[in-house]
Amino acid sequence: MTKKEKIRIIRLLLKQYEKDKNILNSLNQANLYPSINYEDYYQTSSSSKEDYLLHRIQLKQELTKRIIFIEKSQSIIGDEYYHIILEDYFYEHKHWWKTYYSRATYYRRQEAAINAFFDYVTSIL
Repeated sequence: MTKKEKIRIIRLLLKQYEKDKNILNSLNQANLYPSINYEDYYQTSSSSKEDYLLHRIQLKQELTKRIIFIEKSQSIIGDEYYHIILEDYFYEHKHWWKTYYSRATYYRRQEAAINAFFDYVTSIL
């Protein structure tokens, strides 16, 4: 697999990670048990209310698993590589590395970070 293909997959994973975090935050801030007015209460069956709550709980569990999957990569690939992945492909800062690395060192470490992150992702899947 080429470097461009790996980068494209990493960007897709990180975009999904961001979406998952936003959805989970909104679910956590919303009331788990929505207020029901009496008209709606008598028109809906109790099984549909239970299905709704079960769906929300399952959604929260699924989102949490996917978020933990990406965040766990920090401990697996190391802080330096995780920082490179986040800066380059999540925040998409262009010249953040100039204060930390020389050009050659940065490109070597970027390549290693891409490979380490991609290996982590593919080893789990």
